[in-house]
Amino acid sequence: MAPVIHAPESREAASRSLAQPAIEVSGLRKSYGSTLAVKDVSFEVGDGEIFGILGPNGAGKTTTVECISGLRKPDSGTISVLGLDPQRDRAALRERVGVQLQKGTLRPQLTVAETVNLFASFYPQPADTEELIEMLGLGPSGTPITGGCRAGRSNGSRSRSRWSATRNARLCA
Repeated sequence: MAPVIHAPESREAASRSLAQPAIEVSGLRKSYGSTLAVKDVSFEVGDGEIFGILGPNGAGKTTTVECISGLRKPDSGTISVLGLDPQRDRAALRERVGVQLQKGTLRPQLTVAETVNLFASFYPQPADTEELIEMLGLGPSGTPITGGCRAGRSNGSRSRSRWSATRNARLCA
């Protein structure tokens, strides 16, 4: 199999990807009352890199992702995602980052197209529904989104339906 080469979208993106990681976390700390959930976490994720956060229950994985995505404010530390501050630039970040925390559920009565359209409604410039369904291999747009193997919807297929609505997404978590 040939290696996948990430081609930047523009000259600006090319210079940014050479100069700045897609995600930078430095000294991240978050407590809930007297419980320290995240203690001085630091890491970088390069543009086009696949990165995972592993650890036992209660290790702070979800809290870290929530801070990175702007859903939770850290107590201290710095975070940059695609050159944006997740707290200060939340609206801009939401248009460029897709996040699925823990377990998500979908309405079983919706079709693939209805589900993609629902999530597309969250964005000011969504991608074309039928084009996304074809590109992501989600099957006929009129089929039910859930129903397991009978309806042809794996967990990955359902996740792609949730993420597919963003035209400008550069990160999915």
